[in-house]
Amino acid sequence: MAYGLVGAWVNIARLVLLASMVAATNATAETFRNGDYEFDVAPPPAWVVARDVPATWPADAPGANGAGWRNWLVDTQVDRRAGARVRYYDHAYEAVSAELLQEAGKKQIWFSPDYERLTVHRVQIRRDGVWQDRLVPRAVTLARRESEFERDMKTGAVSALIVLDDIRVGDVVRFSYTIAGDNPVLAGLIDEDFQFAANDALLDRHARVLFDPGTKLSLHVDRDAPSGGERQDHGFLEWSAHAHAQAAVVWEGSYPNWYPAWPRVVLGPQRRWADVAKWASGLYPPAKPLPADLEQRIAGWRELPSAELRIAAALRVVQDDVRYFGTELGESTHRPAEPAETWTRRYGDCKDKARLLSTILRELGVDARPALVSIESGKAIADLPPAASLFDHVIVQARADGQLLWLDATQTQQRGAPDVRPAGNFGHALPVAADATALVAVASPASAIDRVRVSERLQPNAQGAGAVLQVETTYEGAAADRVRRYMIAHPIEETARRYLDLFRKRFGDVTVKTPLGVSDDDAANRYAVRQTLVLGNPWVGDSPGQQMFDAYNDMLADELALPHTAERTAPLAVGYPTEIEQRLELELLPGWRALSSPMARTLEDKAMSIEFKTEVSDKTLSVSRHYRARGDSLDPKDYPQHFALLREANELLGHRLVIGLPAAAAARERDQRLENLMRSIMDDAHKPSASGKH
Repeated sequence: MAYGLVGAWVNIARLVLLASMVAATNATAETFRNGDYEFDVAPPPAWVVARDVPATWPADAPGANGAGWRNWLVDTQVDRRAGARVRYYDHAYEAVSAELLQEAGKKQIWFSPDYERLTVHRVQIRRDGVWQDRLVPRAVTLARRESEFERDMKTGAVSALIVLDDIRVGDVVRFSYTIAGDNPVLAGLIDEDFQFAANDALLDRHARVLFDPGTKLSLHVDRDAPSGGERQDHGFLEWSAHAHAQAAVVWEGSYPNWYPAWPRVVLGPQRRWADVAKWASGLYPPAKPLPADLEQRIAGWRELPSAELRIAAALRVVQDDVRYFGTELGESTHRPAEPAETWTRRYGDCKDKARLLSTILRELGVDARPALVSIESGKAIADLPPAASLFDHVIVQARADGQLLWLDATQTQQRGAPDVRPAGNFGHALPVAADATALVAVASPASAIDRVRVSERLQPNAQGAGAVLQVETTYEGAAADRVRRYMIAHPIEETARRYLDLFRKRFGDVTVKTPLGVSDDDAANRYAVRQTLVLGNPWVGDSPGQQMFDAYNDMLADELALPHTAERTAPLAVGYPTEIEQRLELELLPGWRALSSPMARTLEDKAMSIEFKTEVSDKTLSVSRHYRARGDSLDPKDYPQHFALLREANELLGHRLVIGLPAAAAARERDQRLENLMRSIMDDAHKPSASGKH
């Protein structure tokens, strides 16, 4: 989007300042251009503290044996003085395995040329103890590679791709470079974030930041990262930290968004959330006049009888009629477009859509404003030093009829009353208001739930050979939203074919009796899928006088899947609030009797509860499984019990139902088996031999 004349001149002035700053820092810089973009080659800035790469990897350090990668040095230094931000990176690593050489021989450096300047200092390898220079500036490829385009975002980032020739096992590869500048729209409200371990062994990790003299710092330390120390010099305040011989972090997966997977330090100048809120409010000024067609829509919504219906109508249009697409260039990374522009072009990212929705709601008499949240960090932002750089998403805070609502304009196909729609696992939000002074807790309504119910009824035919299977799956809440989105995006014929394939994999001979049908209750946000199938032979096993049917509760399988690791040191994320119920009822023909025993069992821990039931009567044999999540995460000390519970639950997911047949039916079954056996023997006897002779 265009910044406007003033914004453009401010940006130009900043780029001029940046260019002069880079020139002063790198007095011997040489500029290389490749297409529309350029970078510099120069020695490191004078303020950088040089680090050496050790000659050998210590025998007692992690990674000495059995490692795939070794990180010899990871060094990040940042100059935050005089309102600038210059980041120096130095990384030396080694591929121990030949299979990793393909990755070891290339480096991709991302920067935004609108406000950042790349300077490459060093590209080297160390072989047999001797460092070799491998920087060939003319061979560096500069290109705008829209890596986020598949996520419907255009960022404008450019990558410098460096590919090295002749990389061998045992070579230590070293890249060092500087990126000067940052997004001016953030106005310097940025924290520095340093990771002090990795998925591979790390020998030396250095972090260093220079601030103006007298700066007061806010510091947050996660896990066992070093807190570092401060040193006041004549011209700056220095914070630095060092970690040595760090073991590889085992990736356990399924982390809650608020939990950092690696030890880290986050620091920045002391500031208040009020400072960030004031900055944000300047990006969301009062909207300009809205287009006539939108004003007509708003006038129609004003006639609706309740605030709930007015909010729901506006939210549905912004969610479903204005598609998501973000042009994250320059100031538009954080400054939203005018609501009139977003409406006219019918697309926008989270901030554009949030501003449009809050503008419409205010026109409808609803107190509404955008609110900044973090998908990446969730509730952890409350523990971090206040900064604009923490937020990566925008939702809407609204108040109506005494209720506080959290609305996400980027969701699609949401239905039901606004006060029961889940807000997302954000934890905290910062309202965009000049008078906001603190984060506000974001909580999903207690009635918001992700619920699925599966009902299956198996009716054997009169001969007991085949059966009719009636299946109805009902989705509520967020589950209904997901299925509705899928069903709208895919032809019903394709979905029906997929359903049929699933049942054929399970039962073999399957034909359709009643085509796939759906029903959608908008008010209750309930979506149902129904189908009736004919199973040619659903029975398993070959025990004389018995019929057996395998009931498998596949809808629960994902929730009860065993996690990535059997041992865990980090919290485990749990999908919450989630409820899944699957029930199969098998009708018994006259003379049939259930041989399966009734059973009722509950497995429960702090994360979930699962009820297992088998019920028997004269006419039916049924099996049901009922799953409920009890929280959104599990403490690692409770993980051993949880892992054991999941193993036991998976054993109980499948259940074989056994039916005793009446004597006549059992005899017919034996005769049929004997006939099939004799036919098979005769067929084998009449098959030609390999030589063609009988």
